[in-house]
Amino acid sequence: MSFGKILPIGLMLFSFFFGAGNLIFPPILGQLAGENITAATVGFCLSAVGLPVFGVLAMAINHFQHPDEVGMPAGKYFSRAVIILCALSIGPLFAIPRTCATSFSVGILPMLDASTEVWGLLAYSIFYFVVTIWMVMKPSRILDVCGKMMAPLLLLCLVVLVVAVVGNPMGPIGKVAEGYTSTPLIKGVFEGYNTMDALCSLLFGAAVVAAIHDLGVQTKEELKKCTILAGIIAGVALAVIYAALSYVGAQSVTKLGIVENGGQLVQMITTSYFGAFGTVIVALTFFLACITTSVGLVTSISAYFHSILGEKFSYEKIAIAFVLFSTVVANFGLTNIIKYSIPMLVMLYPVIIVMILLNIFPAIFKQDTVLFKASLWLTALVAVNDGLCCAGITVFKCCFEWLPFYDLGLGWVVPAAVGIIIGFIHRCFA
Repeated sequence: MSFGKILPIGLMLFSFFFGAGNLIFPPILGQLAGENITAATVGFCLSAVGLPVFGVLAMAINHFQHPDEVGMPAGKYFSRAVIILCALSIGPLFAIPRTCATSFSVGILPMLDASTEVWGLLAYSIFYFVVTIWMVMKPSRILDVCGKMMAPLLLLCLVVLVVAVVGNPMGPIGKVAEGYTSTPLIKGVFEGYNTMDALCSLLFGAAVVAAIHDLGVQTKEELKKCTILAGIIAGVALAVIYAALSYVGAQSVTKLGIVENGGQLVQMITTSYFGAFGTVIVALTFFLACITTSVGLVTSISAYFHSILGEKFSYEKIAIAFVLFSTVVANFGLTNIIKYSIPMLVMLYPVIIVMILLNIFPAIFKQDTVLFKASLWLTALVAVNDGLCCAGITVFKCCFEWLPFYDLGLGWVVPAAVGIIIGFIHRCFA
C-alpha cells in the first residue's frame, strides 16, 4: 500500500489520540517545568506518545484482531476485566464526557454570560454528541472526515499558534516550580497519564487494523507493516505537537504568570497573539481535537462491546447508549470528571503498561502463561492499592510502602520485574 493511502490512517489515529487532555496538559507542564522543560517533556512523551504507539504496535506485531488477546496469557477473565475497565474509563465514565466538557469550557464558555453556563453546557453537549453519533453510525465515514478533513485542519490550527509563538516569543523560559526540581522526567511521565491515551491504544489499534482491512489489505505481514507505519506517523505528529505546546507554555510565565487551568492558558496565549480572533481559533482547535477523539472512542468502544455481547446488542444500539450516558456525565462539569478519573487511571495504567511491554517483545516473552500471570497479577495487586489510596482508601497502604520507588508512584515496577523473573525461571526448569 502506498504512503499516500497510509497517511490519512496515520492522521486519523493522531486525531483519535489528540483530544482534550492532549491540548491542556503540555502547556501547563511547560509552565511548571521551566528550565527543566526538556526532561519533563521527554517524560510526558514516554507515557503520552511511546505507550499509546506501543499499544497499537502490540496489536500489529502479534496479529491480534481483538483487544482481549493482549492479556490472554494471564487468563481470559483477567484480560477481559482489564480491557472492560479501560473501555469504560476512556468511554462513557470519563474520557468521552471530558472531550465535550473541555471543548465547551475552553472554546464556548468564554463567549457566554456566566449565568447561562448550565444551559449553555446542556445545549452544547446535545449538539456535540449529535455530531459524534452522526459520524459513528457510519464507520466508513470516519476515515474521510477525521483522517482527510478534521486532522489536517486541526494540525493547521496548532501550527498557526506555534509559529506565532516561536516567531515572536512572549518571554524567557520561566523558573522551575516545586515538583519539577528533582525528578522532572518522572513527573512528566505521570502528567502523560492524564491524556488516557495508553488506555485507548489497544482499542484504537483494533480500529486501525479494521480501517486498513477496508482498504483491501488482507495478508498479515502487509497489515502489520501498514499498522506500524500508521502508528509511527501518529506518534511523530503527537511528539512534535507536545514539545511545541510545552515550549509555548514555558515562555508564557513572564507575561501571564502561572495559570492552573490548561485550557484557560491556551486561550490566554492565543488571545495575546491574535486578539478577539484568537477566541475563534481556540474554539475551533478544541472542537476539532475533542470531536475526533470522541468519535474514535465511541466507535472503538462500541465495536468492542458488540464483539463480547453478541448480536443481541448491536453496534448502533451500544453507541447510542454510550453517547446518551456521556451527554449526562458531561453536564457534571470538567472539574468533577477529572477529579473522579484519577484513581482509576492510577489503578489501570501500570497494568496496561506491563501488558503492552510484554506483547511488544514477543520473541522474548513468547506469550508465556506463567510469566504473564506472575508479572501482571503482582502489578495489579500494587496498582489496585495505589488507586484505592488515591481515592482516600488507605487500608492496605502500609503493605507496600517498603517497595522501591513507591514514593515516586512506581511501586509496581519491582513486583512486575519479579513476576517476569519468576516466569523465566519456570521456563528454564519446565
